[in-house]
Amino acid sequence: MLYRHILAAYDGSEPSERALRQAIGLIGEGAGTKLSVVHAVSAAPRQVGGVAVAPPDAYFKWLDEQNAAIERRMNEAAGALPFGEAVVLHGDPAHEIAAYAREYRVDLIVMGSRGLGKIREMMFGSVSHHVVCHTSVPVLIVK
Repeated sequence: MLYRHILAAYDGSEPSERALRQAIGLIGEGAGTKLSVVHAVSAAPRQVGGVAVAPPDAYFKWLDEQNAAIERRMNEAAGALPFGEAVVLHGDPAHEIAAYAREYRVDLIVMGSRGLGKIREMMFGSVSHHVVCHTSVPVLIVK
């Protein structure tokens, strides 16, 4: 068994779906590796140029719908594995993923190169870049 615990970051995007499939493939059949499929939700106001920007109410409705679909897919993937779990975290995705990896002794983080947050990425940098920079755990970026 190469890895004891793999974290697959998942946000419903196609790159995160490819990363999830890659993580499942790394586990193989009956290897005993735990897979945590992790989705981090952040709807907190953002600082842009010193001004707090809060999303409109329609955004929260859309976010709830997206999160429900994401959680269904995560539970489906994790439920198909003997040692799979779906985990929803609340807060900044990059920070939460790195913190979860530390706390739960993850051996490998697998994530897509791009997620759903294109505007956020332009303003704050990609989640994958932040995770790579702020964790000591190996990170596999899937394109």
